[in-house]
Amino acid sequence: MSRRPMWYAGVDAGGTETKLWLLRQEGREFAFVGRGTAGPGNIQDVGPDGLMEEIRKCLAQAAAAGGLAEPPALDALVVGAAGIGRPQDVARTMDALARAFPNVKAQAHNDAIVALAGGTLGDPGAVVIAGTGSTAWAYSADGSWVRTGGWGYLLGDEGSGFAIGLEALRRVTRASDGREEPTSLTSAILSALGVAEEWDLIPIMYGGPVPKQTIAGLAPVVLKEAEKGDRVAQEVVEQAVSDVTDLVAALRQRGGLPDPSPLVVVGGLFSNSMFFERFREEISRRRLGFEPARPVMDPAAGACAMAVRLATPFEPWMKDALIAAYSQRSA
Repeated sequence: MSRRPMWYAGVDAGGTETKLWLLRQEGREFAFVGRGTAGPGNIQDVGPDGLMEEIRKCLAQAAAAGGLAEPPALDALVVGAAGIGRPQDVARTMDALARAFPNVKAQAHNDAIVALAGGTLGDPGAVVIAGTGSTAWAYSADGSWVRTGGWGYLLGDEGSGFAIGLEALRRVTRASDGREEPTSLTSAILSALGVAEEWDLIPIMYGGPVPKQTIAGLAPVVLKEAEKGDRVAQEVVEQAVSDVTDLVAALRQRGGLPDPSPLVVVGGLFSNSMFFERFREEISRRRLGFEPARPVMDPAAGACAMAVRLATPFEPWMKDALIAAYSQRSA
């Protein structure tokens, strides 16, 4: 009699969207059979029970995408969610998981941990995220984690897209005053924002709530001007690279990871080749003992890899099999 398939689900729940992959294992073969998406999953906004509702929606959608009449009985479920940063957040989420998915092996982590798993497939290591905000996390073999950064745009987010955009705006205003040298950032930023002169920036910045996404959206403009050789833009980018590296350096001091360790880079800034290369050079120059690399799968799929580890003894062949399955994913 053949053994039934094993079923796993991995969740990546952020502030705007919840994503889930449904994974099937039959013997030595894995298949990502379906993907589901639903609404926001930050537990500080929707609460753990609200997150469970979004996961149920995702699971039903993923099962349908995989041609299943209903979601299968899961063997393991791993959830990475924004807003999980303290032990009490984990406890609340685990309680909600136990009620929503009884008799299913489950884990709850911050969404940064499943982003890390997108590169390491659950092995210990570190992840640095540089997008609109910035943070870095280390995940140890015992399942514990350490975080640096992640304080938000008022208290932190150094080296983020927001920080780059804001500093570039400040350099533009200083250049307008004659306090600093002229910069091509002025015309590039004014064009990007659709305004004619520097004073037009005031209503954009102060006409309502802090336009975080608008400011962070200027980071690609700054990177482009830096690549074209503008000295001011290059200084802004160099400072951001240094600040992101500082997060990793602090993590090295606190994380208890072996040297060398993998360092997965996530976020829009690292999609820029110049930023990524400068970051890698800075990591090497400071001899921090990390090996920066981009992820091999998305965070929800990384969470699936963690679910496999949770349910079964993880064998060396499984890594290659999971990566191969992700490359052939059906949705």
